[in-house]
Amino acid sequence: MTRDPRTNPPPSEPWLDHPLTAEELKALRVRLGEITEAELVMAYEAALFMCELNHGVPPRAAFIQQLVAAWKELQRRRKAKI
Repeated sequence: MTRDPRTNPPPSEPWLDHPLTAEELKALRVRLGEITEAELVMAYEAALFMCELNHGVPPRAAFIQQLVAAWKELQRRRKAKI
């Protein structure tokens, strides 16, 4: 029987889904802090796209961390404007 990835995704493999390390997360935050607001919005939208459910398969932990980091940076910049 052949597995249909649309309805029966392959079993998750632990080595595929790992959260970012503390160093990787810090580097991501630094990069997000250095880019323009337009680029930051694009990074947020890209992370949001990567976090969409794909045939019921949840997003990878690193994608969620990227989305949250971009969202926090957007919020920080918007509060600084007020």
